[in-house]
Amino acid sequence: MKIDYVHKELISRKPYLLEDNFCPNVGLFEYGKSENVDKVLYGANVYRYDIYNYRDDEDRIKNLGGGDPIQFKTYKYINKDINSYLKKNKLNDYPHTSGDEEVKNKLIDYLKSIGISDVNEEELLITASTTHGYSLILKSIIRPHDVVIIPTPTYGLFVYEPEKLGGRVEFIELHEDKNWKLDLKEFEDLIIKINKDLKNKYKDLGYTPRVVSIYHQNPNNPLGITYSKKDKKYLKDFLKICEKYKLLVIDDLVYRDSVYDLDDISIPLASFKEYKDCVISLFGISKSFSLAALRTGFIHGNKYIIQDIRDSLFIQMDSISMLSQIALSSVFNNDTKRVEYREKFLSKIKQKYLDNLDIIKFFVNGETDISSRNKRRIKRLLKGNYNKYKDGNKDVSIYHNLIPKSGFFILLDFSKFKGKKINRKLIKNDIDFLIEIYKCSKIKFLPGNSFAWNNTDDIIGRITFSKPFETLLFDFKSLMDVLNGFK
Repeated sequence: MKIDYVHKELISRKPYLLEDNFCPNVGLFEYGKSENVDKVLYGANVYRYDIYNYRDDEDRIKNLGGGDPIQFKTYKYINKDINSYLKKNKLNDYPHTSGDEEVKNKLIDYLKSIGISDVNEEELLITASTTHGYSLILKSIIRPHDVVIIPTPTYGLFVYEPEKLGGRVEFIELHEDKNWKLDLKEFEDLIIKINKDLKNKYKDLGYTPRVVSIYHQNPNNPLGITYSKKDKKYLKDFLKICEKYKLLVIDDLVYRDSVYDLDDISIPLASFKEYKDCVISLFGISKSFSLAALRTGFIHGNKYIIQDIRDSLFIQMDSISMLSQIALSSVFNNDTKRVEYREKFLSKIKQKYLDNLDIIKFFVNGETDISSRNKRRIKRLLKGNYNKYKDGNKDVSIYHNLIPKSGFFILLDFSKFKGKKINRKLIKNDIDFLIEIYKCSKIKFLPGNSFAWNNTDDIIGRITFSKPFETLLFDFKSLMDVLNGFK
């Protein structure tokens, strides 16, 4: 195909456009990629692009790494409220950039119910999703060379954005021996070191770059752990450090409603009143409520940063669809009947995830680790093959028996395959393992590199269990069959 002069100029700046990609490209990084981001990007690109070199178009890809929540019935009040709005015949009206007042009042009531008090509508902004909200926040706070700290392991897609905007990402490890918390002394020392290095390196900018933010997930993806009432002291000490060094904490609560045990529900950092102004919170309905297609969420934070983000939203897309706003207020609505419905809805969807989790426990740990009801279901579906798998797989384990407390991901440890040969290929790392497994099974999952797994000697995969029970069962059976062939 002939490339005219306009497109030649574009391609000279963005040569990756000449490549055949199955997913959107992350794009250019103004100052190049840091080593941290490069590693995550490499792992993600193998998962998103490279393995498709081995794809036959007739094959059904068995994706055990996707982020889609489980298919479930549509939240009934969304249908009711959207239909009611459509009957008003007001689709000719543009929504306001700040968001619909009635919708925001419902969101304020919801926030108060989860411990975030003294909220007013100037502190809220409705966004197209939590991903959109995260991007808008970063655009508001990052100057060239500013740093965002991201605890690891983490959600890989959120690693790129700070550096696309000219900032830098620094990782800090969540310590397993501290119940997957930060070492707060290590955290403070890192802030001091980075700020000192930046001050010495950039003396002619007219400002001093610094650590401006930390990304905080609660619950965490991919660990599935939560910070709840048992962690209050740790969270307050964490916030005290953030306030001391003027860090804005991006508190991502999108999985909050997927926590299985309500006694372990995530505490929003903005509920600590004395530190409220150094926190900006992300909420959404995509994950916990299986409403990803609606692409809607909201931000809560200090009114001045909300105003700045609102101005950016106005320039970017003017406002958020009224139908998306209605969906948001249909879910985060504290009318008594709706609260009862929300609790029952979440209880049922969580049970589906717990049932699916039993499938993975069965194939990895064996039949003694699952409920009697799911044992019967699995036995019926596997028929005569049940006994072949009932004792689990000694070459695979749930990483340190870390059973998720929320969400729909689990970390499996395949490290015993390191140093073995699959398809005559010596397995040295998680990327080798992912490619060779995909080549002979069309099964894929996220490798540890893509979510910044701390120990590079491990071969860790993030596995989703958000599929229909029978589909997940046979996809996992396929994975075990492949692995059993390489013992």
